[in-house]
Amino acid sequence: MRRLEPSLPDEIGAQFGPYEIVRRLGVGGTAETFEAIRRREGGFSQRVCLKVVLPFYADNETFTKLFQREAMLAAKLRHRNIVGVIDFGEVDGRSYLALELVDGIDLRTLLDTSDRHRLDPDLVVLFGLELAAALVHAHNP
Repeated sequence: MRRLEPSLPDEIGAQFGPYEIVRRLGVGGTAETFEAIRRREGGFSQRVCLKVVLPFYADNETFTKLFQREAMLAAKLRHRNIVGVIDFGEVDGRSYLALELVDGIDLRTLLDTSDRHRLDPDLVVLFGLELAAALVHAHNP
Protein backbone atom coordinates (compact mmCIF):
# COMPACT_ATOMS: atom_id res chain seq x y z
CA MET A 1 0.00 0.00 0.00
CA ARG A 2 1.30 3.44 -0.91
CA ARG A 3 1.94 5.80 1.95
CA LEU A 4 -0.06 8.99 1.61
CA GLU A 5 2.25 11.88 2.38
CA PRO A 6 1.17 15.46 2.98
CA SER A 7 2.39 17.65 0.20
CA LEU A 8 1.91 21.35 0.76
CA PRO A 9 4.59 23.28 2.58
CA ASP A 10 3.97 23.82 6.26
CA GLU A 11 5.77 27.15 6.20
CA ILE A 12 4.03 30.31 7.26
CA GLY A 13 3.31 32.37 4.17
CA ALA A 14 3.43 29.58 1.56
CA GLN A 15 0.84 30.21 -1.19
CA PHE A 16 -1.80 27.85 -2.52
CA GLY A 17 -3.73 29.79 -5.13
CA PRO A 18 -5.33 32.77 -3.37
CA TYR A 19 -4.63 31.28 0.06
CA GLU A 20 -1.67 31.91 2.33
CA ILE A 21 -0.87 28.90 4.50
CA VAL A 22 -0.66 29.69 8.20
CA ARG A 23 -0.24 26.17 9.63
CA ARG A 24 -1.13 22.54 9.01
CA LEU A 25 -4.12 21.35 11.02
CA GLY A 26 -4.02 17.69 10.07
CA VAL A 27 -3.71 14.96 7.47
CA GLY A 28 -6.31 12.28 6.81
CA GLY A 29 -6.64 9.40 4.40
CA THR A 30 -7.53 11.51 1.36
CA ALA A 31 -6.84 15.14 2.20
CA GLU A 32 -4.86 17.50 4.39
CA THR A 33 -6.17 20.56 6.17
CA PHE A 34 -4.58 23.91 6.86
CA GLU A 35 -5.40 27.14 8.55
CA ALA A 36 -5.05 29.68 5.75
CA ILE A 37 -5.81 33.30 4.99
CA ARG A 38 -7.53 34.57 1.88
CA ARG A 39 -6.60 38.17 1.16
CA ARG A 40 -8.43 40.45 -1.24
CA GLU A 41 -8.24 44.03 -2.38
CA GLY A 42 -9.07 46.78 0.05
CA GLY A 43 -7.55 45.04 3.06
CA PHE A 44 -10.11 42.22 3.16
CA SER A 45 -8.79 39.04 4.76
CA GLN A 46 -10.50 35.90 5.97
CA ARG A 47 -9.17 32.96 7.99
CA VAL A 48 -10.33 29.63 6.58
CA CYS A 49 -9.82 25.91 6.92
CA LEU A 50 -8.34 24.80 3.61
CA LYS A 51 -8.97 21.13 2.76
CA VAL A 52 -6.68 19.98 -0.08
CA VAL A 53 -6.78 16.57 -1.76
CA LEU A 54 -3.57 14.58 -1.33
CA PRO A 55 -1.42 14.18 -4.47
CA PHE A 56 -2.11 10.43 -4.56
CA TYR A 57 -5.74 11.22 -5.48
CA ALA A 58 -5.15 14.26 -7.69
CA ASP A 59 -5.25 12.26 -10.96
CA ASN A 60 -8.08 9.96 -9.87
CA GLU A 61 -11.06 11.21 -11.87
CA THR A 62 -13.59 9.21 -9.84
CA PHE A 63 -12.29 10.60 -6.57
CA THR A 64 -12.13 14.14 -7.95
CA LYS A 65 -15.79 13.92 -9.02
CA LEU A 66 -16.76 12.66 -5.55
CA PHE A 67 -14.83 15.51 -3.92
CA GLN A 68 -16.55 18.05 -6.17
CA ARG A 69 -19.93 16.50 -5.33
CA GLU A 70 -19.10 16.79 -1.62
CA ALA A 71 -18.29 20.47 -2.15
CA MET A 72 -21.52 21.19 -4.01
CA LEU A 73 -23.69 19.36 -1.48
CA ALA A 74 -21.93 20.88 1.53
CA ALA A 75 -22.20 24.38 0.05
CA LYS A 76 -26.00 24.09 0.17
CA LEU A 77 -26.08 23.40 3.92
CA ARG A 78 -26.60 26.19 6.44
CA HIS A 79 -26.75 25.01 10.04
CA ARG A 80 -25.14 26.01 13.33
CA ASN A 81 -23.46 22.59 13.62
CA ILE A 82 -22.14 22.33 10.06
CA VAL A 83 -19.15 24.35 8.90
CA GLY A 84 -19.91 26.49 5.87
CA VAL A 85 -18.23 26.12 2.50
CA ILE A 86 -16.64 29.39 1.42
CA ASP A 87 -14.99 28.35 -1.82
CA PHE A 88 -13.92 25.31 -3.80
CA GLY A 89 -11.85 24.78 -6.88
CA GLU A 90 -8.56 23.53 -8.19
CA VAL A 91 -4.98 24.81 -8.01
CA ASP A 92 -2.24 23.09 -10.02
CA GLY A 93 -4.43 20.01 -10.50
CA ARG A 94 -5.28 19.75 -6.78
CA SER A 95 -8.91 20.07 -5.70
CA TYR A 96 -9.64 22.04 -2.55
CA LEU A 97 -12.43 23.24 -0.30
CA ALA A 98 -12.19 26.42 1.75
CA LEU A 99 -14.32 26.00 4.85
CA GLU A 100 -15.35 28.19 7.73
CA LEU A 101 -12.60 28.01 10.37
CA VAL A 102 -14.02 27.21 13.80
CA ASP A 103 -11.97 28.18 16.82
CA GLY A 104 -11.88 25.61 19.57
CA ILE A 105 -10.27 22.34 20.57
CA ASP A 106 -10.59 18.98 18.92
CA LEU A 107 -12.05 15.88 20.53
CA ARG A 108 -8.61 14.30 21.13
CA THR A 109 -7.46 17.34 23.12
CA LEU A 110 -10.71 17.36 25.07
CA LEU A 111 -10.29 13.67 25.93
CA ASP A 112 -6.63 14.15 26.88
CA THR A 113 -7.57 16.87 29.38
CA SER A 114 -10.49 15.00 30.97
CA ASP A 115 -10.46 12.56 33.87
CA ARG A 116 -9.46 9.06 32.75
CA HIS A 117 -9.80 10.21 29.11
CA ARG A 118 -13.58 10.06 29.39
CA LEU A 119 -16.14 12.74 28.85
CA ASP A 120 -18.90 13.57 31.29
CA PRO A 121 -22.06 11.67 30.25
CA ASP A 122 -24.08 14.91 30.09
CA LEU A 123 -21.54 16.35 27.65
CA VAL A 124 -21.71 13.19 25.52
CA VAL A 125 -25.51 13.51 25.40
CA LEU A 126 -25.19 17.17 24.35
CA PHE A 127 -22.70 16.26 21.60
CA GLY A 128 -25.02 13.47 20.41
CA LEU A 129 -28.03 15.78 20.24
CA GLU A 130 -26.09 18.47 18.36
CA LEU A 131 -24.68 15.90 15.93
CA ALA A 132 -28.15 14.44 15.38
CA ALA A 133 -29.53 17.92 14.63
CA ALA A 134 -26.83 18.43 11.99
CA LEU A 135 -27.52 15.03 10.42
CA VAL A 136 -31.27 15.66 10.30
CA HIS A 137 -30.64 18.98 8.58
CA ALA A 138 -28.16 17.47 6.09
CA HIS A 139 -30.62 14.75 5.10
CA ASN A 140 -33.70 16.99 5.03
CA PRO A 141 -32.48 20.38 3.73
